[in-house]
Amino acid sequence: MFMLHAVSASIWLLLWYVIYSTKRKECIPTIRRWPRLLPQFLDRLSYNGHAARLVKHGYEKHKNQPFRLLKMDMDLIVIPLQYALELRAVTSDKLDPLTASFDDNAGKVTRILLGSELHTRAIQQRLTPRLPQALPVLLDELNHAFGQVLPASNDGSNAWVSVNPYELVLNLATRAAARLFVGDPICRNEHFLETTASFSRNTFDTIFTSRTFGNLFTYYLARWISTAKKAHGQLQYIQNLLGSEVQRRKLNSEEKHDDFLQWCTELAVTEDEARPEALAHRTLGILSMAVVHTTAMASTHILFDMISDNILKESLQKEQQDVLKHGWTEITQQTMLDMKQLDSLMRESQRVNPVGEFTFRRIVRERITLSDGFQLQPGQQIAIPAKCINTDSTILPDAHLFQPFRWLKQSSTAPTSFSNSSALNLHFGFGRYACPGRFIASYMIKAIMSRILLEYDFKLDSEFPSRRPPNIVHGDKILPNRNAVVLFRRLEKTVPVCSGNDRSDRT
Repeated sequence: MFMLHAVSASIWLLLWYVIYSTKRKECIPTIRRWPRLLPQFLDRLSYNGHAARLVKHGYEKHKNQPFRLLKMDMDLIVIPLQYALELRAVTSDKLDPLTASFDDNAGKVTRILLGSELHTRAIQQRLTPRLPQALPVLLDELNHAFGQVLPASNDGSNAWVSVNPYELVLNLATRAAARLFVGDPICRNEHFLETTASFSRNTFDTIFTSRTFGNLFTYYLARWISTAKKAHGQLQYIQNLLGSEVQRRKLNSEEKHDDFLQWCTELAVTEDEARPEALAHRTLGILSMAVVHTTAMASTHILFDMISDNILKESLQKEQQDVLKHGWTEITQQTMLDMKQLDSLMRESQRVNPVGEFTFRRIVRERITLSDGFQLQPGQQIAIPAKCINTDSTILPDAHLFQPFRWLKQSSTAPTSFSNSSALNLHFGFGRYACPGRFIASYMIKAIMSRILLEYDFKLDSEFPSRRPPNIVHGDKILPNRNAVVLFRRLEKTVPVCSGNDRSDRT
């Protein structure tokens, strides 16, 4: 009899827990594609194909409250902007950005490093304060890279040359950034450069596979996924190469090095951070996935924006000629600040074509009660719907229009530069942990675009119905079209340019 009562009590406790847990979840509305009577697994399985519509529907219906999305590996709690404003200064021990990034980028499969902010310290304490000194180094390497990457016509004439724009900028950015990240002579090692660029492609393709089939499934099948196998082999090569370089530098302490690898070596605090293999791994991850890939995507979007609007392209060419009267080699930090039109286009292009639907991804580590009484629970993953917010006409007038010179006017109260992180420019993150590398990314994009505008004419190799190659959408991620081909031709003389900023807006 006692056993019967014990079993009955256990069943009632289990039922109570299930009902209570369900009610707790239901207090956050769940955005579903399938009817509630069907299992949630169908929503998780179909998330990647319908993410943009689900996010938009959730935002329009629950703009000022949290809502839940059912992803393949997790529930994502999408929080409104006013919550992010409250949480912007919360420290990483309470809202964890590293684990959120690890999960979002299939860290168990791609082997992204977890558990250290060493790279952030290196960028904030060494790279950003050194930007005036780093810029000439970056430009010198970029000047060398253009000669290596952008081919001339086969017959020696000034004919059009076919180029994949994403691959072009990926290779330019890899070569330029490598000088700042690993220094001489490795930054000119062709195998290292190709491996770094290829690692970026393979890693992101593996991430897309993981988002489609789930982290657990992808983790166990990684040995049969070609991009994952290639990325793992490339990581091993870089760990051996850069790990040996770390050890060599330690044995030759009289040598002076001023690059990211050295800064991380000097700033490492824990034994795990200081391991040569970990330093090499971290350097590759930040160089390949954060700096190079982001620069390549943003620059490709900007190229497509210019190609689809000749008036815009001509106005930007005139600005470059006015700012750099004697050519690209006189570019400086001040002349980059003078590129107002280009900076505005960069910001507007990122607003309309961000890297994804979300930013401010965090794993909740401690219960947090917000001003309206809503509680964030430990274990929840949260994010803000940055694309929806930054394309909301109730927040930004005419947000549905692409206006490349929207951000020309600066103010002391609301800076509008590309690298400024704010509620109107959320895609670099928000608050205490906004992307620390956004300043060097801004310089790199401007340097590449400036050289192209001054010295090349460019056009699409084929027509698209919208004039601009359509973006590739994969789940809640947004990529520039990687199949479009652009024709480049070196300019023989100054091109005719328009004199004003008047132009039509694009919807």
